[in-house]
Order: sequence, then structure tokens, then C-alpha cells
Amino acid sequence: MDQQVINGDTLSLIFKRAGYNDEDVHNVISESREGELLERIFPGQTIAFQADASGDLVSVRYIKSALETITYTRTHTGFESHVETRSPEHREAWMTGVITSSLFLAGQDAGMSQSMILDMANIFGGVVDFALDTRRGDTIQLVYEELYVDGKKVSDGEI
Repeated sequence: MDQQVINGDTLSLIFKRAGYNDEDVHNVISESREGELLERIFPGQTIAFQADASGDLVSVRYIKSALETITYTRTHTGFESHVETRSPEHREAWMTGVITSSLFLAGQDAGMSQSMILDMANIFGGVVDFALDTRRGDTIQLVYEELYVDGKKVSDGEI
């Protein structure tokens, strides 16, 4: 049973929605090596639960991001954890923008993320004064990486 983390959720609330109690939460967190990672959940992440035939919790899968999943599995000595880290596929991408009022707005209009605009400004900040040197009609051309997992873009990479 999958539970989507929503704003205001606690681990206890998520386990309760899935039909488990605070003792189950405590066991998973305290018995497994990476248990403390489960305490740092954010909206949009997914926590999946698996029970045995009698309804007892046997496995918790915490999908932290598209690149990292942690699985907590009950053994005869308690819960053990396994971290699975995936490597993204790097694809080259580029974009072009025209400055109409500011670098920031031109970057947004071209589809750049805020962090990419700030990274670009930091890279070229020693050479170009983006507040005084740019003029209306100047063109921005940027080559960068996009990171993909299973054919889906998960984030921007390096410029």
C-alpha cells in the first residue's frame, strides 16, 4: 500500500493511514541502520508498505527521490535497511533567451530554473555585470546537462 507524503504529515500519521502503529514506526527507525533517514520525509515522497498474510508489517519502501530508494525489511533480528542508488542518464541540452528587462526574467522566459539562472550568474559574474552590462535585445545561449531516469527528466545538471 503506497502512501504519498503530504504537507503536515508525520511518520506516525503515515504509518497510521497504512494501518500500522507507533511501535511499528519505532521498530523500523531504531532497528535499521538507515532508520533515521525515514524521519526526514518531505511532501511528494512516497512510502510503501508490505504486510504478511496475518497483516504484520514486513517491509517499508521509502522512495526518497528518483535516484534513491531505501527498503526496510523485517528479519528474525529486527528491521534491516538497504539503500538503492541509481545513476541518471546525462543528456546535453541548450536554450536561448533574449533579454527584455533582466537576466532573471529572460532566463525564466527561456525555461530556465531559478537555480540554473543563479548558477549561470555565478559562473559569469566575474566577467559580466548582469545589472549594468546587459542591454535589451542581448541574447543568452546556454549549454547544460539534463538528468534522466527511465526516460523522465529528474533535474538539471551542470552548465
